[in-house]
Amino acid sequence: MRLWIAKNSETPVKEQLATQIMLAIVSGDLKVNQKLPSTREVARRLKIHYNTVSGVYRDLAKRGWLELRPGSSFYVRERLIDNDSNDKDLKLDLLINSFLKELRLQGFTVSELQKQLPKWLEMQPPDHFLVIDPSKELRKILATEIRIATSFPVRHISPEECSKTLLLNGSIPVAIYGRVDKSDSKLPANLKLLKSNSVQLGIEKFPSIPKDLSLVVVSYWPEFLRWGKALLTAIGIDSANLSFRDINEKHWEVGITNTKTFVIADVLAAKELPLKCRHLVFNIISDSSLIELKESMLLVEPKISSWE
Repeated sequence: MRLWIAKNSETPVKEQLATQIMLAIVSGDLKVNQKLPSTREVARRLKIHYNTVSGVYRDLAKRGWLELRPGSSFYVRERLIDNDSNDKDLKLDLLINSFLKELRLQGFTVSELQKQLPKWLEMQPPDHFLVIDPSKELRKILATEIRIATSFPVRHISPEECSKTLLLNGSIPVAIYGRVDKSDSKLPANLKLLKSNSVQLGIEKFPSIPKDLSLVVVSYWPEFLRWGKALLTAIGIDSANLSFRDINEKHWEVGITNTKTFVIADVLAAKELPLKCRHLVFNIISDSSLIELKESMLLVEPKISSWE
């Protein structure tokens, strides 16, 4: 089995090594019950620390790819590929690996591929939304809202990552108005800005909420909690009846199933609420913007020419 690593790559050495071993297994280069080279042998060959190799082997053993047998040797374990949580990425890696092997057999170089590939990627119509925001927590919330509303794939990155142009290919980039600097040269020129929902209008949808009811705001995003505190207080909710819970903290769910409690949660936090909890899911993206996104993706059609 041939292994190689790029020490100056953004991809960690452990990830590079693990991916190559998994690809070798699913492609049949490594057979079931085949013994892997020792950690010291691989470390010497790749000029890396043997603890790095050992860590990769043990991680793959935990994930069911390898097994440790008497004598401290690792062997390929029989398994089903679809049992792994990263199957989709692995299958794509396998296709890319096969493609690269075929390129080499045909006499093409990696530099020739790098020159031609961007052109073909740019020609592809958008097939997913790309949420751009500084906050990882907010990106996940926005991505979930868009995925539920449109049923289209959604990915998310930070503004800094926009400099990696490959991440933008095939996407409709979106961001919440006021959350990014539109003049930032790293941001894509076709960035679509989304409107935020009005918290006050959202609360007004439930005018029958008793005045003595305790309101609990639950979210993965700290700013959501700060907004909730400012706006709910501003519309006349007694601060004594307000509680704010960061779902990343322990015991956040204490008391929220009380009959005198009503919960306002972001779309991700709502999935973690107990079944008996009375709650309102508050979308950060406005309904009008979500409708626009769905319509924009439905209008996208691949431009395909056929030769008679």
